[in-house]
Amino acid sequence: MDMKKQICCMLVLLLLFSLAGCGGSPAPDGEAPVSEPETALESASALEPEPEPEPEVNVLDLTGQWKEVGPESEDAYYGAVIGGDKIELHRVSDGGGTRYLYWAGTYVPPETEEETYAWTSLAGYRRTDREAIAAAEESKGFDYEGGRLSCTVKDDGTERTLLMERKEWEPGLGISNVPDELKSGFDPATNQTYTIGGVTFSFPAYFNIQDEAGESADFVNDDAHFYPEGADTHCSLMFWTQVEESLTQKKFDATKADYNEFILRGRAEDIAVIESRDAAIAGLSGWMTIFRDHMRDEQHSTTCKAFAFNPANKELITIVVSYTDGDMSGYDYTGDFQKILDSAQLAS
Repeated sequence: MDMKKQICCMLVLLLLFSLAGCGGSPAPDGEAPVSEPETALESASALEPEPEPEPEVNVLDLTGQWKEVGPESEDAYYGAVIGGDKIELHRVSDGGGTRYLYWAGTYVPPETEEETYAWTSLAGYRRTDREAIAAAEESKGFDYEGGRLSCTVKDDGTERTLLMERKEWEPGLGISNVPDELKSGFDPATNQTYTIGGVTFSFPAYFNIQDEAGESADFVNDDAHFYPEGADTHCSLMFWTQVEESLTQKKFDATKADYNEFILRGRAEDIAVIESRDAAIAGLSGWMTIFRDHMRDEQHSTTCKAFAFNPANKELITIVVSYTDGDMSGYDYTGDFQKILDSAQLAS
C-alpha cells in the first residue's frame, strides 16, 4: 500500500506541472507575465498595417471680396462680399466714398475642388427688401470660372454681365450685420419730442444728433434737422413750417393733392410713388406721400413726406424722413414715420 500511495503522489505532481506549463511563458522576477496569442486569426490581425489617411480635398473657397473687372471708371464699380451663407453686391461711386447695396442674398458654398461652380442666390433675407432694382428679383444666378465671378446687373435699365475678380476693394468690409426683420425704434419711454407750428411730435431716440441752426430758405419760418449717429446710418428727419397768410382751410383742402404733385415733379423724372393719400396730423387736414428716386450720386433713396395746415397760426407744417439704400441700421424708418404722425398733438 505504501508503494501505491507514492505512485499516486508522483502522478498528481506531474499533472500539476503540466497544467502550469499551459498558462504562458514564464516571466522574470518582478515582471508581468507575457501573454501569447490565443488564436491564429488574432496573430494575423496583429500583423496587418494601419490604413493610410485619405488625401485632403481642397474645396473651392469663394469667400472674401470681389471687384469688377475693367469698369468704365475707377471711381465707379461693383464690389461683392461673400461670407458664411450670404453674398452682398454693392454699387460703388466716388472712388469708394459712396456705396449702396445692390443685391443681398444667399450663398451656397461649393463642396468639391472643381474650378467651376454655379449657384442660385435667393433674396431670402431682409436687406433686399429695401433695394430699388434688386427688390423686384426673387433670385439671381452667380457663376465662377477661371478665377472670375459673374452675374447679371441692370444699369439704368440696361442688363449686362458683370465680371469680378477676387480683390479687396473696401478694407475690413464683411457681410453687413443687419437683422432679417426690420425693427422699430419708436418707444414712448425713450422718444424725443419737438414742437413746431403749434404741433408737438414724438420721434425715436435714434435720431440723436441735431444739426446746428443754419441759414434757411426765405419761405421757411422755422426748421429742424435730426439724424442718427453712426457710419452705417444714412437717414434724416426734418421739420419745417412756412407762413401762408392768404391760405384758408377750404382752399388748402381743395388744393393739397395738387400741391403734393407739384412737389413730386420737382424731384426726379423717374420717381416711383409708393403711397400717396390724405392724412391727418394732430387732427389737422394734411397729405402723406412715400416715394423713391435716385437724385444724388445715383443712390436710391426712400422719402416719407407729410404736410398739414394749421389755420390757428396760418402755418403749413412739413415733416420728412428720408433714407438711402446704403443705410445698414435695420430700423423700420417708414413704419416709424407713420408712428411719428400718429403721435402728433396740438401744443397747449
